[in-house]
Amino acid sequence: AVALDNAHTYMQLKQTQSQLIEQEKLAALGSLVVGVSHELNTPLGMAILTATMIQDRHSELKTSSDEGHLKRTQLAEFLEAAGPTDELLIRSIERSINLVQNFKQTAIDQSLALRRTFNLATECEESLHFLRQQYKKAPWQINLDIPPDIELDSYPGALMQIIANLVINSINHGFDGRDNGCVTVKAIRDPKSETGKEYIFIT
Repeated sequence: AVALDNAHTYMQLKQTQSQLIEQEKLAALGSLVVGVSHELNTPLGMAILTATMIQDRHSELKTSSDEGHLKRTQLAEFLEAAGPTDELLIRSIERSINLVQNFKQTAIDQSLALRRTFNLATECEESLHFLRQQYKKAPWQINLDIPPDIELDSYPGALMQIIANLVINSINHGFDGRDNGCVTVKAIRDPKSETGKEYIFIT
């Protein structure tokens, strides 16, 4: 009877652990979604504003042309302004595309547990970028102190989820009674490794 009770308790603990892991995954993914949506607002808003300006100018030129009042100076002004306006529109759209691609890569890594070679500093910067956007109006800072030349062959989705969860928990529970604070993610190489393999300490 004791053995059965222990087995039942163990299964309950495993089930609870699995549920907590899934909740942590959803919390991290939710934070990324919020960060992406906030970040997308700026370039997409700029793209809509720029496209509306182009549309208005085009409408004015068409009206003048239809009425036979189109002047050469109007056309010259439109063409002069078109270059910078088009560049701004393209940059805004490219920025939106890059954000979506970064978020897509993060989601793929997390959902498929994909193993690949990646740069630790770049992966952390892209992953925590969205968290920074979420907390940009809060008095908490999120900093990275990672050498730019650390390449890993591992599971970036799982690793970034762990780091994001730790950062979120630090912000939510580590600053009680304080009106400001800083969370720093730091990585250093193990200077004493004698196994032929290089190890990285992340704090």
